[in-house]
Amino acid sequence: MPFFSAHLKGIEKSSSKLHNFYDKNIRETMERVKNEAKSGIVDDEEDTYFIKALYKKWNSRNIHQKLMRKKKASPLQTLEDFVRTCLSDTTSNTMNFLILYMVVFPEVQAKMQEELDQVMGDNEDGKKLICLAEKAKLPYTNAVINESQRLVNLVPITLIHRTTKDVVIGGYAVKKGARIVPQVSSVLYDEKIFPKPHEFIPERFIEDGQLKKCEELIPFSLGKRQCLGESMARMELFLFTANLFYLYKMSAVNPLKPPSLEKVTGLTVSPIKYNCIIEKRKQHLSN
Repeated sequence: MPFFSAHLKGIEKSSSKLHNFYDKNIRETMERVKNEAKSGIVDDEEDTYFIKALYKKWNSRNIHQKLMRKKKASPLQTLEDFVRTCLSDTTSNTMNFLILYMVVFPEVQAKMQEELDQVMGDNEDGKKLICLAEKAKLPYTNAVINESQRLVNLVPITLIHRTTKDVVIGGYAVKKGARIVPQVSSVLYDEKIFPKPHEFIPERFIEDGQLKKCEELIPFSLGKRQCLGESMARMELFLFTANLFYLYKMSAVNPLKPPSLEKVTGLTVSPIKYNCIIEKRKQHLSN
């Protein structure tokens, strides 16, 4: 149909550009890792690059050769697909919403930045960076991330699954082979678990000054089919959020008319386009 063809061509063109970008960067990194291995350069005992660790695994198990013999996708293509689908889109959309929430709720942003300043100290030259070692010391920052993920509900309709056997759920009999769609939002917006579920309240994840463990926070779904990129996405969200708001302040262009919190729904949700003011922070902390 002409209507759909025009849209599909645009999607195909954009997808091709993105594919080439990832392909170029991953290939360059792989090439650098190979050259370092040949020249005997060793960075640390631990692998600092995800791609480097993956490359070592492929080589040790001859995975690349096995896949190529079976005419399946190469590990490079598999990695690219993983980065594109599991990490980039979802993480960038979550960060987009998180920034929006900080613009709309400046008091939350100020409280988070106060915690960041207390833990990290003065950063007038802007050279200090927050790493994962500081994560446990920043409960409120983690609470802001948790609440952003909960309220965003990034994938409102998850992938269709099938039951592997007859099962009874909540008194309802579900036959083997039935198609089911897990509704994560039914948990994330449950008033019994999260009072005032449609309000942005990071404090719900704080208890006695510490980050409260909440098993009902399941933005990555549950079980064997949960998001493969969960661990990496959690690390990325923390590092992006902590460093971004440690160094910069985000504010509304017009404080009397902040951006809309309305969502645009697709395969994942995204915010309506908005503008904000980004200012570099200057911390003058007294000990």
